[in-house]
This record gives sequence, C-alpha cells and structure tokens, in this order.
Amino acid sequence: MEAVKSPQQEAKDLLKWAFGSKWDKVVKRYKLNPETRTVRITRSRDTALHIAFLDQKEGVVEELVRLIDEAAAKKPTDKGNASESDDSLVKEEGRTPKDHPLWLENERGNTPLHLAASIGNTRMCNCIAQKHKDLVGARNDVSETPLFLAALHGKKEAFLSLHNILQENGKGLEYCRNKNGETILHCAIAGEYFDLAYQIIDKYGEMLASSFDEEGRSPLHLLASKPALFKSGSHFGFFNRIIYHCISVKKLGDIKEDATSNDDKKVDKKYPINYQTCMNLWNMLTNSGIDKKGNSEEGQTTSENQGISKYSRQKQTSNCIKDLLKSKDLEEGRSNSSKNKG
Repeated sequence: MEAVKSPQQEAKDLLKWAFGSKWDKVVKRYKLNPETRTVRITRSRDTALHIAFLDQKEGVVEELVRLIDEAAAKKPTDKGNASESDDSLVKEEGRTPKDHPLWLENERGNTPLHLAASIGNTRMCNCIAQKHKDLVGARNDVSETPLFLAALHGKKEAFLSLHNILQENGKGLEYCRNKNGETILHCAIAGEYFDLAYQIIDKYGEMLASSFDEEGRSPLHLLASKPALFKSGSHFGFFNRIIYHCISVKKLGDIKEDATSNDDKKVDKKYPINYQTCMNLWNMLTNSGIDKKGNSEEGQTTSENQGISKYSRQKQTSNCIKDLLKSKDLEEGRSNSSKNKG
C-alpha cells in the first residue's frame, strides 16, 4: 500500500500524470485515495477530472465518474443536517448533493459537465447528465449552464442530448439565459449556427424568439444585422456567380410544423420569393388588430386583447425567424460564406 501523501504532493503527481497522459496512474490514485477526487491540480482550480474532460479521454472520464459516484454513495450521512426523509427525497428526485465532487468548479465556475458541453462531446455529457440531471442546470460565474454553453459553441448534438434529458424532468427554458440576458437563440444566431438556431426555435418556441438581451436586441435584430449572409446582400461578378452556384450547402432539416401556422401564410405574387419573409415581418408589425384605445373589433377587454396580441406577435416572430433560417436566400448566402472561407 502506498504511503499517504500530502495534498500538495497529490496535486503535483496528478498534474504530472494528467498532462503526461498517464491516466492509468490517475485512475489508480482515485481508487486508493478518495480524497484525491477533490484535489485542485492547476492554478485555474481544475481537478484531474476537469483535465480528463478537456483531453476528451472518454473511457477515463467514465471510469473516474464511476469511482466518484461509488465513493459518494458510501459516504456516511450527516444526520445533524439531513433526516432520513431528506435522503429518500434526494434519491427519488435525483438531486446531487452540493458536496459531491461533480459539483466542483474551476476558477470560471465551470463544472466538468460545462467543459463537456463546450467541447460538444455527447458521450461525456451523457456520462454525467443521465444520472445527475440537476447538473445540467449548474451555472458558472456568468450564469451560463452546460445547455447554454453547448448552444454558444454551436455543439448541436450535445445541445439536443442535454435538452432531451431536461425534458424528462419538464425543465429547460429556465436554463437558456445568461446574466446579460442573452438566450441560447441569441448565441446560435450570433455564431451563425443556423441549423442549431432552427432546432432551438422549434423546441422552445415563441418565448425565446421574442426575448431581448440587456442591450434591447432580439434574435430577429441579430439576424437582420447580418445582410451578408443572404444572397440579396452579396453581389458577384460573372465568374464568381458560376463558382457560387457550384457550391453545395446542407439544407436545414425539416421539422414538423404546426399546420395552422402554415395555412395562415400567404404568398404575395407581386414580390420575389426571397422577399416574402420580409413582407411577412412587415405585416406582423403593422397588422396588430387593435385600435389606438386598445379595444378590438369584437369588443374584448383591453387586458384580454393585450394577452392575445402578445401571444400572436410572439408566434409571428417565431415563424418569421424560422422562415428566415430556412429561406433559400439564407441558404444561398451561406454557400457564399463557405466559398469566402475556402
């Protein structure tokens, strides 16, 4: 049996092994000494588990998480702070105790699950989130959750995986905003992750489509601020047009939409099809159906009208953004962007 080492020596050994890819020694130390699992090994206050996530050592991560969970399950309960009924409630609802090593944060407030979501490694995300669902809602120093970071970095598969886990508990929307008021939809559009943005607006609907950050910007404002992404915002010479039409861009996946919303869309033959979404936006802004006194033609009360009008505007805004994200104009503009990057 190895002699017990000081925390300082433990940290030095773990740091040397982690950065030297000697993960078998890290796993062995985790087995021998449970206290090792909470040791900070870098100046940014990362644990060995944080480094394993950053290094994307999936097998190592799964083994370390298993060892951490086994040790946490054997940890005696402090009966002075928790009753037997509290313990049963924790088990029933799947809450992770705050002293659990998986809650440990680095200097930026990121847990290991934050790192997995930022990288976009679905397997590592599921390794923690499937059992510790509440960790999907953990917030770092700028109030970003793992779900938020997956959207911020355009990691669609990781985002959808975390979203599905949250839906099992009927949660999700409360984890979609940071302390600056930005939502996951703001981030996806700002980062030009349009496939992910379409998935977000389809799953979270009107609430995010009509949201504003602290600077008063909505997702529609962000999309409108990127004219170069649309074909109508770019101008090509003869040869560039030939190259442009030879570039293939993956279309956004179709998602089953509300049939009523599709029936309400009317195409105006007077305008080019690329401009139709803009005309829908103009109609949304001008046709509120409420007069200056706030009374509808049917004589509903002002409060009822405002509620209906607000929902209607949110629905129209949501559909407008979805139309823009799926429009041929944006699709072709993306091919131009791909050409320029190439």
